[in-house]
Amino acid sequence: MKLNCFMTGIMAFSFSAALSAAELVSGGKAKASILLSADAGAVEKHAAAELSAYVGKITGAALPVGTNQGEKTTVEFVLFNSPAAKSLPPNIQEKASEIIDDGFVIASDVSGIKIISNSQRGLLYGAYRLLKDAGVIWFMPGEENEYIPQNADFKIADGVRLFNPAFAQRRFILNGGSGYTPDTYDWIVRNGIQLYIDQLDGKYAKWAPVYIGGGHEMTDLLAGNYPKSEQRSAAAEKLFAEHPEYFGLYKGQRIMGGNPAHSSRIFCQPCTSNPEVPARILKSTKEIISRYEGKEYIRILCNDDHMNWCECAPCKALDGKPPAEENGLYSNRWWHFVNFMAQNLLSKDYPNLKLHAMVYQNYRLVPENIKPDPRVAVIVCPHQRCYIHSLNDPACFPNSAKYRKMFDSWHAAGVRSTTFEYHTNLPGNSYLPMEEAWVRDLKYYHSIHMEGFGLVTRAPDGKTYIERRKYLGKNMWPALWQLHWLTGYFSWNIDADYEKVAEEINSKFYGSAWKHMKIYRRTLREAVELSREHMYYGSPPILLGSCMDRPGLVDHLESLLASAEKAAESPLILSRIQREKGYFEKNWKTQYRNYLKDKDNRIAAQKRKEKIVIDGLDREADWKNAKQVYNFAACDSSGTHAARLGSIARVCFDEENLYFFLEGKKAKNGKMVLETSGDPKKIFSDSHFEIFLTCPAMKGEDYQLAVNAKGMKYQTTGTTAAARKETDAKPEIAVRDYPDLWCAEIRIPVKNFTPKILTGDFWNINIARAALLENGKLEFSSWCNGIFHGNTLFRQVMMGTQEPLLKNPDFEVVCAPEQPKEKNKRNTWIFMDDKSVANWIFSNANPGTLTVKTDTPASGKVYLHVSSGGKYSFIDQFIRIPEKDKNTGIYAFRMMARGKAELLVRLRGPKTKYYGDIAIKIDSNQWFPVTGIVRCDEQVQLALSIRIKGELDIDDVHLSMADSEEMPDSSKH
Repeated sequence: MKLNCFMTGIMAFSFSAALSAAELVSGGKAKASILLSADAGAVEKHAAAELSAYVGKITGAALPVGTNQGEKTTVEFVLFNSPAAKSLPPNIQEKASEIIDDGFVIASDVSGIKIISNSQRGLLYGAYRLLKDAGVIWFMPGEENEYIPQNADFKIADGVRLFNPAFAQRRFILNGGSGYTPDTYDWIVRNGIQLYIDQLDGKYAKWAPVYIGGGHEMTDLLAGNYPKSEQRSAAAEKLFAEHPEYFGLYKGQRIMGGNPAHSSRIFCQPCTSNPEVPARILKSTKEIISRYEGKEYIRILCNDDHMNWCECAPCKALDGKPPAEENGLYSNRWWHFVNFMAQNLLSKDYPNLKLHAMVYQNYRLVPENIKPDPRVAVIVCPHQRCYIHSLNDPACFPNSAKYRKMFDSWHAAGVRSTTFEYHTNLPGNSYLPMEEAWVRDLKYYHSIHMEGFGLVTRAPDGKTYIERRKYLGKNMWPALWQLHWLTGYFSWNIDADYEKVAEEINSKFYGSAWKHMKIYRRTLREAVELSREHMYYGSPPILLGSCMDRPGLVDHLESLLASAEKAAESPLILSRIQREKGYFEKNWKTQYRNYLKDKDNRIAAQKRKEKIVIDGLDREADWKNAKQVYNFAACDSSGTHAARLGSIARVCFDEENLYFFLEGKKAKNGKMVLETSGDPKKIFSDSHFEIFLTCPAMKGEDYQLAVNAKGMKYQTTGTTAAARKETDAKPEIAVRDYPDLWCAEIRIPVKNFTPKILTGDFWNINIARAALLENGKLEFSSWCNGIFHGNTLFRQVMMGTQEPLLKNPDFEVVCAPEQPKEKNKRNTWIFMDDKSVANWIFSNANPGTLTVKTDTPASGKVYLHVSSGGKYSFIDQFIRIPEKDKNTGIYAFRMMARGKAELLVRLRGPKTKYYGDIAIKIDSNQWFPVTGIVRCDEQVQLALSIRIKGELDIDDVHLSMADSEEMPDSSKH
């Protein structure tokens, strides 16, 4: 892509302004050559070829490359530990002595330019730095994503400049089976990232790769070194038959090791307390390392990819007293193994070896009973951290309460660390505005002296993706191009100003359309923030739909994209905007439709009429009459679809309890997984049901109950999957197991969550299930489109089978203020930001100031702030009058309130006749429920009337027909 000349004010490159400079091209004619030594290797030759070619693209004159010194100015590559470096002037040698890792020095004067580094890779980076200083940008892999300014001159100002990376390790982890992807490899090194590969093949040499190996292969290494998976499996089976004592003891018997991704079997980690096991793994590891003799090589130590560990007494003794948190259950044992490997590998026999150890799954925490070998770098795997917010964002509870502490603790332990990040395992194919949060993370990593990071991604030029991964493989990088590019930039310029850099790079990428795309991306970011959602590995795609749940938001975003299309000044820029338009449609808009469909699918729970005996049988009439919910869906790599094994759920209630009757169909073979014994936390690996529930009084927390077919249970409360604590609500459970299905009947007392359940109350509830399929794998489904956690996405369950009397009782539907129908009349209410809420009437005879707010609602996303200005302000809504035979004449009212005001709640009939009188003075900065009873047995048109004098926040207004025994005592308020 060739565009007009571009220069940044901070660049040291000079085309004509420098008083003294090395002149490489002048007037479109080459004035210099690139000088290579006679023994130049593949990296130097590639650096020379790249520099020559891109100078040619800028000026029209490629620089000649050769090994003979001519009269022209030269560009030379100098390894600082080579004989040639001894002839460097003292000032250059002094500066070069400050090079760290694969940093470099550029020394320039009228005689030429020298690029000096301690490594071949640093020389390559130096060549690219000259081009970046000239304004060249590589946005993404592929020639069409280059930005190349045009200028007839190419000069480098005199001086000696040092460039050191902020991190020693800068890794993009290319997952997904992309094959050989040279465009991506070029982009990686051009942008200062290191290429990591495991193949000893000369075709990679020009990119100066870091060789790396290791992963989930403990059992493979125990069995020996075999190139093919079938050979490794056969060797492991043979060894197991001969030496079962090498393998883990699990539930009383020795079982095979391995990785569940390749089998439906239950596996266990090898028995590392048996000295033969680490010795065999060490032997196999040494054989692998020997293949990389003389190469820069990193060996990663990792478990088999599951969380079952040997339960023999010697292995348990290695654990000592494990921490209470599951993340560190096996940290002590793991570091006994890692330290053994380090002591035997990090020696003079392997001078180029670096040893890294994953801290993963249930061994992520710093061990308490053994000191990690400081020569080993840890790879922190922050599963379940939120990537929409940075780790040091105090407003993000999962990150601040858990994951920030994890990183800080490894820093405090004096252990070098890097990461295995999961940005690309997020909803919507990861088309998310999270690059600013990631840059903050990089700055935080640098502040605690981390060695680097590992960012999982996919190569967009991959040609070997399997069909179901092709879209993700081709589009992940383009969807997150800002995050990728900014990672490279801040890996070397950690103190740079994010806003300035982001503005510059986006304006070049989108051209004139950036003014619209800037608002589009900012609005998308604000939508995520206002949703108060967290997004992490495994978050359901429907979260994106939740973020779009604001009136007019989707239309506004689409109009911004349309404006950007019109502003695009070239077909290339237009194609970029249209690609993002496609991402928005496929991900955000599609999930919004799914969200609305799920949101409208409200469930009514029946109030029990007789005693429900918890015996696992649905003999009571209440169960016979209760609504059956059977549309459970699974969400997996193939998308969201109907669960293969169906489930049925029924819900009943009384004032003090919620009742559930759950039925789960089995596979044709009738099998289930029921392995848990003793440790209830392991119930999630069994066939089980999970109930999640929350109500306004729980202030954003939800309760979780997991039950397996043995009747074992595990209970937690929390706000997200990552931030939970154990609890006990004293549920009563009975299960029944039949050949083709199993049932669970459950009573959950609610006294720990809310004083009582009233008819007309709304609870958000999710029911989920893990079921064993015929192929031996677990299917995870729920009645909320396959999601488990995320209580803002749970289905609304209304307590009672009557139709709701009020519309938009929780103010979630926001709209523009309704204008008076009479001519020449105008609103006397003041609507801040020109926002109101649907279905509610704001009396012009009794006005006030209304602010629709989203910062701290009692529940949901929206609440109202009313300021009466010292007078009375009225808010009304006409209600749906129940049929005469269902009208008890008793209306139960409930509302969440906060502030300082006088509140009066009544029903208004014809001719301004009022019924009831719920009066209360409020003086509280905390949300609390206002409840009461209003009697009106007349079958007339009624409106709920709320009168406010003062400053008051209100949320979750509910009105329902009540039985006499449900009457709350309003005098308590």
